[in-house]
Amino acid sequence: MAQKMTGARLFAQTLAAYGVSHVFFMDAVLRRALAEMEDCGITRILGHSEKAVAYMADGYARVSGRPGVCFAQSVGAANLAAAMQDPYLGHSAVVAFTGRHVPAFQHRNAYQEVEHQPLFSAKAAMLEDHALFRGAVGLYGRGCANHVVADADLVIFAGSNTSDHTTANYKMPKQGTPIVQIDQDPVEIGRNYSNTVGLLADVAAGMEALASACKPGQHGDWLGQTQKYVDEWRAEAEKARSSAQMPMRPERVCAELTEVLPRDAILVADTGYAALWTGTLVYLRHPTQQYIRAAGSLGWSFPAALGAKCAAPERPVICFCGDGGFFYHLPELETARRRGIKTVTIVNNNHGLSQGYRNLTTAYGEHDKSRMNECFEYRETDFARVAQAFDCFGVTVDKPRDFRKAFEAALASELPAVIDVKTEFAAQATLPWVPS
Repeated sequence: MAQKMTGARLFAQTLAAYGVSHVFFMDAVLRRALAEMEDCGITRILGHSEKAVAYMADGYARVSGRPGVCFAQSVGAANLAAAMQDPYLGHSAVVAFTGRHVPAFQHRNAYQEVEHQPLFSAKAAMLEDHALFRGAVGLYGRGCANHVVADADLVIFAGSNTSDHTTANYKMPKQGTPIVQIDQDPVEIGRNYSNTVGLLADVAAGMEALASACKPGQHGDWLGQTQKYVDEWRAEAEKARSSAQMPMRPERVCAELTEVLPRDAILVADTGYAALWTGTLVYLRHPTQQYIRAAGSLGWSFPAALGAKCAAPERPVICFCGDGGFFYHLPELETARRRGIKTVTIVNNNHGLSQGYRNLTTAYGEHDKSRMNECFEYRETDFARVAQAFDCFGVTVDKPRDFRKAFEAALASELPAVIDVKTEFAAQATLPWVPS
């Protein structure tokens, strides 16, 4: 029986028909096509940045005389486009592919269409031990916070866009829930929820005016129910945060970081699982602690941390990223050393782009998965030695009990510091509860 033709299979077979033997890519796009390429004998080369894979495709095209093919997800498309300048000037046959959300999600503040960083910048606005704190919401948030939004009979969006990430693909709050939306931009008000009362105002001033107009009420039952969600979430989260497993679980790294994070620290987190883990499992306990995270660009955190340190030289700046993200701008260690920009970078080193594992598994379907690792795995790298080669401070941690000592040494060093934490290969984050 003939195989059913799919878009992914047609894509792979077309490349093969044109003699393309290699493709160069960054996750996460065209995953089903990557699976089909195995059957077509096409070698898949996973790179470390969008520009690099485009340059690889350019070199391939110039030498082979065949089309050079590269691709990357939409959030990295600008990097891909920048790299196309050289093949354009060199009249080289390079074809770059990217993707986007389905049409129904266009112009709705979908992920990678709008900045999501402000949602998590407010993480430090209410501390972990506040009686009313329920956590950050959304696909990178806490299940307990999502339960609260899903159950609410009124939801206020205060300077927060109603994106697919924030609302779990527009399922929380459910359509029809009364909404109050405070924003300076009139275009945002009512964008994705029709039952919206809009307040066009500065967010702080609007919130103060709204609060002064509301009468105090008693909501003991509601607060009790939402606290139950929090208690259940914490009980489950603590199992991972206290794990003694080796290689370490990233959740345990977050727990250890919570205990040593200076009172005036600025924590800078990358996108992807680094954002999910730090945004939910690093507990901020002091009003002078600050948290900023990437709005979607992998590799953003390390250079952003250098910039943050320049803006606040008197404060400790801590970067949290995975090895995939750190690889993007690793040479900036030289910049940090040369200019004396002292940060501490914690590398969650699981030698791969682990967030891609789930979707790749789905994309492969019934295909043989024995070579699937080619699409997300990197070789083991000793980032402590790499840092030392740049004349920076480098230390390796492979046991939970060693983290505090390593962190304190890194913080005390006068050099830019890298803590290479060996964590479980392809560790998967626990996805938060969202409405079905």
